[in-house]
Amino acid sequence: MNSERHVARIRSLHGKGAGAWLEVIPTSDKNALKPNEFRVASCMRLGAGLPFSRLLKTCDCGTEVDREGYHLLTCKYGGGPVWTHNSIVSAWSDCLSDLLIPHQIEPRQRFVDNENRPDITLYDTDTGITKECDVSIAHPWSKDIIKGAAREGGHAAAKREAAKSKKYSEESLADGSKPIVVPLVFEHFGRWGLKADELMNELGKKARGFDGRRIAVEFKTFWRKRLSITLQKCNSRVILRKLSRLSVRSLGDDSVLGVDRDIQCFTH
Repeated sequence: MNSERHVARIRSLHGKGAGAWLEVIPTSDKNALKPNEFRVASCMRLGAGLPFSRLLKTCDCGTEVDREGYHLLTCKYGGGPVWTHNSIVSAWSDCLSDLLIPHQIEPRQRFVDNENRPDITLYDTDTGITKECDVSIAHPWSKDIIKGAAREGGHAAAKREAAKSKKYSEESLADGSKPIVVPLVFEHFGRWGLKADELMNELGKKARGFDGRRIAVEFKTFWRKRLSITLQKCNSRVILRKLSRLSVRSLGDDSVLGVDRDIQCFTH
């Protein structure tokens, strides 16, 4: 791995939430990684590279496959990024439902003369404020981000937050008011963006136990872990599915047995 990638990865991993998935107790499928998923997530975190990606040549899109899994994780061919995005949206929706906060996923016609749709519109009944949330996952190794990510931790998330805010800056709601936009950004290595962290802190203040006591710490800890492991589960499954398909497509008969042995050692 080149030094720029290495530094950007380390800086990202130093951010809040990046290692929360490692503390999750696997009490259910949503809170657990299968052995092969854990191995992929660990390789990415450690910068170790995927053991058998060296056997592959190119992605279905024609791009050369790097052994760290960056291209497989971010390539739009095959729908991986969309699936990851939708899974994170669903986890945030579950979090809001836990607090009985009314919300809609991808509501239509929120803005005047524009088809842009926020991922989640939430209605804060305590304050009367409506917020438009846009979920996004940014990779510190993207070509327009990596130099900044190597200099400053959280650069990838901050840049994506700014882009999302700009996207909605000219929008107006039906009543003529400006929307309150909350970019919920994560970096692929697990770091939370500042706005996502702020929203989780706000939600924690609303959390109450069955006896009415405040449980902000417990609530935030649980949902940070839940969102963290959801992201790592998605990262791993996207890579594993693409590797499995590409290994069958790209290798000749003479190599298949060797590939099978490598895959079996890695996934079992």
